[in-house]
Amino acid sequence: MDHVPLLIPGLLISFCMLAAVWTVVRMRRLRDAWSSGITTEGRCVGAYVVTRGGHGRGTSRTHYHHFEFRTPDGAAIRFKEPGGSPRLLPGHTVTVRYPHGRPDRATALPPSHGRARVETVVVLGLLSLIAAACAVFMAVYESDLRDGKPTESTQDDQLPLTPPPLPTAQPTGFPSHRLPLTPLPLPTAPPADFPTDLSGLPELGSQSQYR
Repeated sequence: MDHVPLLIPGLLISFCMLAAVWTVVRMRRLRDAWSSGITTEGRCVGAYVVTRGGHGRGTSRTHYHHFEFRTPDGAAIRFKEPGGSPRLLPGHTVTVRYPHGRPDRATALPPSHGRARVETVVVLGLLSLIAAACAVFMAVYESDLRDGKPTESTQDDQLPLTPPPLPTAQPTGFPSHRLPLTPLPLPTAPPADFPTDLSGLPELGSQSQYR
């Protein structure tokens, strides 16, 4: 159970690696398509926008477009591509480029090698920072485990699972004599100083004077 907190950083590192590989592959495909010299006329057949963020945070909008074109042998090819111009609407004509023999890797983005390199470097830099932060966290956590420092989970494991046993002997100073089990006898005669002459007490009036 001590290694469970390392699961999330490990997954984040795996995601960063996959995203970095996909970024490099996409940049190479764009470069191959732009450098092949094969161009054809295509048409935008669909467009939509994906918005991310909101609720007090910054929002980002990505424009997606669906394109259709035909190869020299008459095969119809359709593909979807992000990052297009927001002014590109369905029905507009575009120039499609693709590598030789790979029309499935076509792109409708205009050639921009410098911008593609900058975007690739920025994305790879962000992914590297996230992966490095996760790696540092995992290294510090593993170091704490090796040094024997108690973590939150180990401190919870050290708590007793059963209540302490109840005392079986009487504590020191506890009275050992028994209390009387029978009530004390009640007095049968008035005390010696109880007054017996009641002549000096005031007489109570009749009930009529209180009505």
